[in-house]
Amino acid sequence: MRQLDFSNGKVEVLTLDELKATQTENYSNTQTPVGGIYHFDLIRRIVDHLDQAGLNPEIQEIFAANNADRYRPGVTVNQDLFREYGDFAVETHTLRRIYANINLPDGRNGETGLNVAVAYHQKGIQIGVGPYVYVCHNQTIVGAQDVFSTQRISQARGCEVLVKNVEDILTQFRGYLQDFAARRDEITRFVEDMRQHWFEEVHFNRLVTLLMTSRIRKDHPHRNIHTKTGYALSSSQINESVARYLINAVERCQTGDLDQGFPVSTWWDALNDFNFVLKGDKIDIPALIPQHVGLSDAFRTVYNEYFG
Repeated sequence: MRQLDFSNGKVEVLTLDELKATQTENYSNTQTPVGGIYHFDLIRRIVDHLDQAGLNPEIQEIFAANNADRYRPGVTVNQDLFREYGDFAVETHTLRRIYANINLPDGRNGETGLNVAVAYHQKGIQIGVGPYVYVCHNQTIVGAQDVFSTQRISQARGCEVLVKNVEDILTQFRGYLQDFAARRDEITRFVEDMRQHWFEEVHFNRLVTLLMTSRIRKDHPHRNIHTKTGYALSSSQINESVARYLINAVERCQTGDLDQGFPVSTWWDALNDFNFVLKGDKIDIPALIPQHVGLSDAFRTVYNEYFG
């Protein structure tokens, strides 16, 4: 018997079969799933679309997370089912916050492939496609054109506005896959460009300034600077990402420490150091894919300023 433990905000990893075994929710007096689709069915249909497009999808991992929503928390346990299934068995849980990684192996690079990220939560669904580093499970989403969402991605942290239903999103996703070969080539070129340029101190300083400024503008109430546009990283995420980049860059350059000079890395290494904090088991699931888009936008903005 598989038991789940979400105490202290813990995230659980499940298989698709285990997810399917959890309790489902329908609108009152109907057989219609809350949100328009069950989480396991959403993942299954995305896998089917990818398979039909010849992309050989592989489900890498599925995360379930809790949150403190008063009316529909991320996890609800029905203790009346303990006698039938056992204490805290998979079958006794209703799960409302799910994040899945679906890998698309292509054989072009043993280190980096493509991934489809799927977020299912109380506010809707999001699907994002982009490069994926296998060893550290790092996801990158290159641009908003690679995201399909029932919320306005431009609102990033929050995504409150429902703009499309699930079937609209899945139809758009199928259309995207019809011309995916061209988009895959564009994504590959993005990665290669990032690998071929050095991320120097001037670039680092400009990027951190941009990330901090966008965060301050979003959080500050003064009308002269406040913006509704979501930020890529929170203050704590910026701090963690800057520290991770500097530590890893020093190790890559083998300079000893920062007193020996600023360590230079490739843009691709820098991007992966910064987006390491953006994982399904680390942050609020509704914000995850929008933050990935925001971080790539910030990197692209600085990159274009210096390299056109």
